[in-house]
Amino acid sequence: MNRLTLTLASLALVSCTKEKEETAAKPETPSAPAVLTLHPSATKNPFNNATKDIVVREDPAVDGWQSEAFSVASGKQLKLLGIYLTGQSSTLPQGVLAPSFSAPDLRPDNFEESTSLASITVKKSLLSSDQTHALPEPFLKNTNHFKFKIIRVDLSENEARTTALLQISGTEKGARLQINATWNCLWSTSDPPTLLSITPTAHEEVSSSVGFADCTRSAIGIPALIEDQLIYGRNHWYRSLESSIGVEGRGNGITIGDINNDGLEDLYFCQPAALPNKLLLRKSDGSLRDISASAGVDWLDATRAALFIDLDNDGDQDLILTQATRILFHENAGNGTFPLRHTHESLSLLFSINAVDYDGDGRLDLFASGYSGAGELRPEDIFASPMPYHDANNGGSNVLLKNTGSWTFFDVTKTSGLGGDNLRFTLASVWEDYDNDGDPDLYLANDFGRNNLFRNDNGTFTDVAAQAGVEDIGPGMSAAWGDANNDGLIDLYVSNMFSSAGSRITRQSQFQQSDLAGFQRHARGNSLFINQGDGTFQDEAESSGTVMARWAWGSQFVDLNNDGWRDLYVTNGFVTADERDDDL
Repeated sequence: MNRLTLTLASLALVSCTKEKEETAAKPETPSAPAVLTLHPSATKNPFNNATKDIVVREDPAVDGWQSEAFSVASGKQLKLLGIYLTGQSSTLPQGVLAPSFSAPDLRPDNFEESTSLASITVKKSLLSSDQTHALPEPFLKNTNHFKFKIIRVDLSENEARTTALLQISGTEKGARLQINATWNCLWSTSDPPTLLSITPTAHEEVSSSVGFADCTRSAIGIPALIEDQLIYGRNHWYRSLESSIGVEGRGNGITIGDINNDGLEDLYFCQPAALPNKLLLRKSDGSLRDISASAGVDWLDATRAALFIDLDNDGDQDLILTQATRILFHENAGNGTFPLRHTHESLSLLFSINAVDYDGDGRLDLFASGYSGAGELRPEDIFASPMPYHDANNGGSNVLLKNTGSWTFFDVTKTSGLGGDNLRFTLASVWEDYDNDGDPDLYLANDFGRNNLFRNDNGTFTDVAAQAGVEDIGPGMSAAWGDANNDGLIDLYVSNMFSSAGSRITRQSQFQQSDLAGFQRHARGNSLFINQGDGTFQDEAESSGTVMARWAWGSQFVDLNNDGWRDLYVTNGFVTADERDDDL
């Protein structure tokens, strides 16, 4: 507040005081309420003007996005239909289906393909074009969850069309069941809209009599650790810990390794600031013993990633950690302790780390992924400031540290060829000899833009992502190498975000961007790149059914059912607010 404003405010207060005194002397005259006179500039430009326009425009109808307003309205109607179809309500509310509604059987029982893989059976339905006008029948009553995702909206004057993904999970005949379907829906443009017809374009059912069981309590076997920490979700710690200490927004890492060479795998997991990292030693009876404090690795600093790896070639697993902008090197002393031997300070906030002998000298080197520049983003922040949003190159730099022995490491990022195009908000890195020339190559999954494939030629790297066809412009979260089709060539799977809202909006005529295809790709989902054997890859995510894994994070090739084919396991999800309509 400047001096002029203070003076005017003081005069206004004095005026109010004199008015009150005169009123007290003449009680028969009604007094007007005291009003503080504001400076004219404050009246014309109130403090909330800057945000008012943004808040108002959160309503898509106000902002001119009728397609988004229709998506919300039709989504509510689909939710009511889903409640009925899953047996949670015996009646369907009036006004969801038009009197002339038509649809084929929404759960067809004729299948064109059936595949059994151990305990898992996958059935793909032979879709019918026969439309009936009968009310659809509920088709899965023991339901755990159902979800509609509207991925496309097309509006005309008298009707609207939407494409919706449906996923239902539950149990049937003693088996777990998941239904995945795609519906093309025709709507009236009334308020609320009513369904005129549904035309399924895809329907598959996955059933399993045997699944995974949560054995966290029995596996960890430390009641205090379970009850005091692990049973609580991230929201609990957000509410309990001061934001100033940096509660992580994207999660914390974990590493598994045999630290005492007894043939049993031990566990180290990282935690947000103020919660101690844990080193849990596996005992012969299968239980775990907490040796974090005695080992000297119970850090209270927010720790993003951890790695068990033998960096000094003495035959045991050392421990490497990333905390904000620094890398900590703990030597396994062989007596249950891990003294700190080296610290590397970075110019970036660091995410994932991995070790590889990139130059073939017999010593493992270390690579760390940099997300944003140090000081540009607080550890507890969730988003950075990418420019431009879908193809940013203003993030933090990655770092390659060459291991020269005796716990000394030199930054060779630039001299090795990794210094170019190195500000890409990297979240994950994976090494593999994709071209079969005897040295490990490096793929980087970058948020907010295109990825990198650095071909290794005798310790010198060249970015060949564009030529190889794997730039994969999108929100890269992770990547995994694996032979997906058993042809002897290493393929690549990249996890990205799938956004139903992004898929809808980027296909509207009013969404005008010079790189429209890039924005549409940003919202599409994951990629499966099949190695062609000539240095190039072909994206077969859509044809293989691996493109949509929701808001995907980590991914890994693993043969879950021991049939000789590598399956894909993908984690997904994100922190969300407690909104009643959040499932739309």
